[in-house]
Amino acid sequence: MMRSRFIVVVIAALSLVACGKGGESTATSESDVPVFVISIDTLRADHLPAYGYAKGSTPAIDAFRGDAILFRHAFSQCPLTLPSHVSLLTGEPPYVHGVRNNLGYTLDASKRSLASILKAKGYETGAAVSSFVLRKETGIAAGFDFFDDATTFSPHESATSWQRDGNLSREALAKWLDTTRSRRVFGFLHLYEPHSPYTPAMPYAAGRDPYDGEISYADSIVGAFLADLKARGLYDSALIVVLSDHGEGLGDHGEKEHGIFLYRESIHVPLLVKLPGQQRKGETIDTSVALTDVLPTILDVIGENDPRPGLLASAPRTQSVYSESYYPRLQYGWSELVSVIGPDLHYIHAPRSEMYRYRTDAPERDNIAAQHRRELASFRREVQDIATKHPFEQPKVSDPEDVKKLAALGYVGSTVSASGALPDPKDKLDVLNAFGAANDHVRLGRFADAEGELESLMRANPDFVSGWGLLAQVYRKRGKNERALEALRTEMKQSPGNPQVALAIADLLLAMGRYAEAREHASLATESGGVFAHETLAMIALAQRDYDTADREVAASLAREPERVQSLMLQSQIRRAQQRVAEELEALDKAREVIAQRKLAPIRDLELRRGDVLLRLQRVSEAEQAFRAETQTFESNLQAWGNLALVVAAQGRGTDARAILDECMRRNPGRASRELAAQALLAMNDREGARELRAR
Repeated sequence: MMRSRFIVVVIAALSLVACGKGGESTATSESDVPVFVISIDTLRADHLPAYGYAKGSTPAIDAFRGDAILFRHAFSQCPLTLPSHVSLLTGEPPYVHGVRNNLGYTLDASKRSLASILKAKGYETGAAVSSFVLRKETGIAAGFDFFDDATTFSPHESATSWQRDGNLSREALAKWLDTTRSRRVFGFLHLYEPHSPYTPAMPYAAGRDPYDGEISYADSIVGAFLADLKARGLYDSALIVVLSDHGEGLGDHGEKEHGIFLYRESIHVPLLVKLPGQQRKGETIDTSVALTDVLPTILDVIGENDPRPGLLASAPRTQSVYSESYYPRLQYGWSELVSVIGPDLHYIHAPRSEMYRYRTDAPERDNIAAQHRRELASFRREVQDIATKHPFEQPKVSDPEDVKKLAALGYVGSTVSASGALPDPKDKLDVLNAFGAANDHVRLGRFADAEGELESLMRANPDFVSGWGLLAQVYRKRGKNERALEALRTEMKQSPGNPQVALAIADLLLAMGRYAEAREHASLATESGGVFAHETLAMIALAQRDYDTADREVAASLAREPERVQSLMLQSQIRRAQQRVAEELEALDKAREVIAQRKLAPIRDLELRRGDVLLRLQRVSEAEQAFRAETQTFESNLQAWGNLALVVAAQGRGTDARAILDECMRRNPGRASRELAAQALLAMNDREGARELRAR
């Protein structure tokens, strides 16, 4: 090991001397190697041109591949974002580090992670992630000096939808790099594209499958980040790893997304490693490797001892590659699945076990388990031995105060079945399909159809945790709040302490005017719900006119994410209730500035509210501009059209005001726009015009 590391360092030094005129002014010792890990969430290896995919377009990754070593057979340890990234950053499989699902588990503070190791060696450590699933509260931020996990969605959405554009994460990490003082840096960049929903913007959507379009967009972000490293003079001397945490089902074995099955499409991931000085560039390694091998590889290159062999060890890998998913058990009440990959065979441990020759049968269609009983028995013993030494633990709430809160609210003691004969997920494809159909109904706004589908599904599958959450959303859309509350309470009983469910209940209770109960549920999420919990508590306090508490909670949210638009908008509402007009405008202007600087999607009513404040401050021409901006961006916002017409009329421009109302009705045909125009005309003392409109 020491000899191989010495050779790597010597080659690195020679390479840097040889290319010293290309932009790096000085050679880099092994202890000064900049380290960067780029994780592209949900990226199947076989959807990259670098892995032979003909339909994709990833010029940045293709160019990077020319400087890197490509590992043809790299596998994730879990097809879920949090457990997989914990395995990546600790070098441990899930049964060792203990994080078995995206929700309900946190990484123990005593665990040794890549960031903490590098920080102890004097590295400055920074990360920017694009999903709530990797928020600080999971423990994954340990060892990072800088950890940006800002997300943009609300607690009404699924937790996997609480994300941000990967380019914003790239910008956040780049800003952190501006603050670093030396070349000894470790940067971790996480992109959530191409995770569903697949909604690539132009030009990445043009003529492509949406999933591939998302990959192309992620590739552009990777290219921008690598270009930034080159501009900073860090690229050539750096160790850079590009990988994914897991793949995507895309219906190959009946699963459209990921989390349940362990077939190759879900766990085979890209892995490309660029060494300092581009050593061994263009090389391909066919040995089967694991994401847990990345940490010892990085430590080896920078000169840190680690007992585990890394990806570049001279001896061939002897250990099999382990993967697991307890998601079916925790979310659906079905059997967990465990996968073991050897040099040629892929074994999937299930109620009905499977085995494939993954190198020659990449789609894994030919189950050879029955013909290879000896190998089957060996794999089965390996899995059983792991299960015996590392028994599975259900997620639990560890904070005694949270346990008391849950007990008081009636949520402790009823979880998804953890023992007995559980169904094989392969036999539940009909349930997955029904759930997918219900999701499609919801996406298309067909809530009555979704309700019928989900009620039937949940009667037959009461342990299907995710189904209760979707059914609650549908009930709420249909105005059946009591039924929605009952569904959410059932979900919470099966997943005690889940911050997503706690916040959904709190938000529903707030809408129902049951403020004390809402506050009790929101408080369950204060430790793990991040800004969403503070925002919810602020909204509850605002509804109760407890402005001091509302102020305190929104300040806590903004302390954590100073540029969070939702918190700024909420702060403006609080300032309005307090009649602090200038400060209300200050919050709205800050939100407007953030949207412009970060190129975020416009927020409905932002300019409408600015216009209203500007009017109260007697800044009439600016108010007109704000109302006009709202109508141009959100032409269906009738109130903005009405306000614009009135403010124009108040300046003595009656003809222009009537033209605005005509334009509103043209763009928004129907009774609502006619009534708005009639009311505006009445306010302008044009009673005859109002009567004519109402007579149409």
